[in-house]
Amino acid sequence: MITFLTENLTTIIIAVSVISVAILTFIVMIRSKKPFVEPVNQDFLDQLIIALGGKQNILHAEKEHQRLKVTVENVKLLSAPALKALELAAFLKGKEVTLLVKHQSEKVLNFLNQQRKEV
Repeated sequence: MITFLTENLTTIIIAVSVISVAILTFIVMIRSKKPFVEPVNQDFLDQLIIALGGKQNILHAEKEHQRLKVTVENVKLLSAPALKALELAAFLKGKEVTLLVKHQSEKVLNFLNQQRKEV
């Protein structure tokens, strides 16, 4: 038994090394894949403006990580069903609406600020 192990030790070491490298390569490939990011289209952005009560209702917008904090003039103009249809989690605190934007929050923020300035 010992002679079998010593004679085939090199083969066993090579086999274990190849398997280890294959497993590590697989793990690195899985971790390096970027998740699919849904594009933010114009329809989504237009519906968001409507859900927030229109351009005139937006006083200030800023980004905090993946959240957008939007200060509105009149909270009664907000549309909870429209925000739900957009699949946006929204939290209201006073006149500040916090929106959890999953993807491309910077693009959404730029659009909101652009629309706000056009008023």
